[in-house]
Amino acid sequence: MNNFLKTSDFPAERLFGFIDRAIEMKKDRHAEKPLSGKSVALVFFNPSLRTRASMQVGIYELGGNPVILEPGGTSWTLEHRDGVVMDGDKTEHLKEFVRVLERYVSAIGVRTFAELKDWETERTDPILNAFATYATVPIINLESAMHHPCQAMADMMTIREHLGRNPTGREGAPQPIERPAIQGQKPDR
Repeated sequence: MNNFLKTSDFPAERLFGFIDRAIEMKKDRHAEKPLSGKSVALVFFNPSLRTRASMQVGIYELGGNPVILEPGGTSWTLEHRDGVVMDGDKTEHLKEFVRVLERYVSAIGVRTFAELKDWETERTDPILNAFATYATVPIINLESAMHHPCQAMADMMTIREHLGRNPTGREGAPQPIERPAIQGQKPDR
């Protein structure tokens, strides 16, 4: 199982391999359906427009079924910290939620960016890392306080499509690197 939490977890050549494969698949969008018969959960702790739409359409076009969940919105609120007495506004622990959800899906995408309340804690991406800890299916980071790997890959794919594999002509092509969320910024991706 490979989680996709941040681009720095993978060597550059593997990331470029993902991009090359995506470009090939984009040329004939309906030829291959690697997600046929599979469901992928998309868990949104934060509002989303472009990320949600692109992921839903992408999963569908790859033959899969996107399952959208919004903790605290259209589903129960979740607690991610271990050992917490759940007598407040949280109705279920993330550990149980993940273990049930992964029985139904082949992967779980998670979007949870900083609330800007406790930067020292939030910068460790505790909710995303809790998903990665408890799940046995791949976890895909759809945006967190520190990383947005799918956007970084999409940006590099666009550069590759328009400028080629090494747009600078120098040794060491640009790498797909994410930018951390800037304190106070509330991205709408």
